Amino acid sequence: MRAILIEGGSTAYGMDASDYGGWAAQLHRDAQKPNEQRKRDPLVVINHALPGLTLAYFNKNFFSTLPPAVEMCRRRAARILSVGINEAKIPKGMTRPVISLGRFATELAKYSGDSESLRIPTIYVGSQPVDEERTNPVPHTGSIIEDDLLAEYDAVMHERAVTDGMPYVDVRSLFADRSNDLLAEDGYHPGPEGHQVIYEGIRSALLELPTLL
Repeated sequence: MRAILIEGGSTAYGMDASDYGGWAAQLHRDAQKPNEQRKRDPLVVINHALPGLTLAYFNKNFFSTLPPAVEMCRRRAARILSVGINEAKIPKGMTRPVISLGRFATELAKYSGDSESLRIPTIYVGSQPVDEERTNPVPHTGSIIEDDLLAEYDAVMHERAVTDGMPYVDVRSLFADRSNDLLAEDGYHPGPEGHQVIYEGIRSALLELPTLL
């Protein structure tokens, strides 16, 4: 058996993806498509993503759930990490983001070390750009998501991927000049088409791990 282990916040969870279900759901559907290889050697997708989750919270509370799954598939597994927006968000009435850039880098280093201890690769997924006309502030919460600040968090994640020699999905570049068409109405979650674009980027990254697919 092989496994894809997804960790992240609401984008990985599939928020605002409508009936499409999000890029993680598409990976799950792929894994369920029947073929001879999957009959002999099933591929499972385990999604640990939760809306509002930060990497710091995951590192502290969820890592203990991974070793059994990794052992069960004889370490033929990969992690997909999609974080950044919840860390870069500035809560209402505050002037600093939830997680500083420095701490974000530290948490990424811890995450990387945990992956190394499990001897499995990670695909790092950057954040989509946001529409500040709709995220400054975010309706109903009053929090602020600044696109330039979010890009700095993406750069830190990209640097970690390069350091680790792991694939990085540059969602910001994938969205390019189409971000308004690919974002949901809230201006920061991807809509169904945006999730499809991210899925295609992740699928390409997974093909760099031939022993998995």
